Amino acid sequence: MSIQTTGLPLCVRISADEWVEGGWDIEQSIYLASKLKELGITFIHVSAGGNQEKQIMPPLTPLYQAGYAKTIRKEVDVATIAVGLITTAHEGEALLRDGGCDLVAYGRELLRNPNFVFFAAKEHGLRDLIEVSYLRAF
Repeated sequence: MSIQTTGLPLCVRISADEWVEGGWDIEQSIYLASKLKELGITFIHVSAGGNQEKQIMPPLTPLYQAGYAKTIRKEVDVATIAVGLITTAHEGEALLRDGGCDLVAYGRELLRNPNFVFFAAKEHGLRDLIEVSYLRAF
């Protein structure tokens, strides 16, 4: 069986670990990712936790969930999207450069700072990517 697409990439978001003893974990997620790849999924968007009341979360540090995307990418050879307190363009670029993922999701950072992309463009000397009408603000 395979998924019939219209030529567009198809992404599935998974929770790689429930952070609950005896619960869903990275090994099961690797197996799931391999089956999704067989079906023709293009990307796996890898998150963790947040779905069990009794979860025991790891410390909230930068990139705290990104390792799951890297593990699945390495073990399954499938494109992944990383999440987990990725708050700077430099962090995202490092994940991409070091093979940690294929795409970066900035979720909460974009909620906190809807102008994140403009600030990142300015920081990297890419002001020409900013729409002219916004340049005075950046």
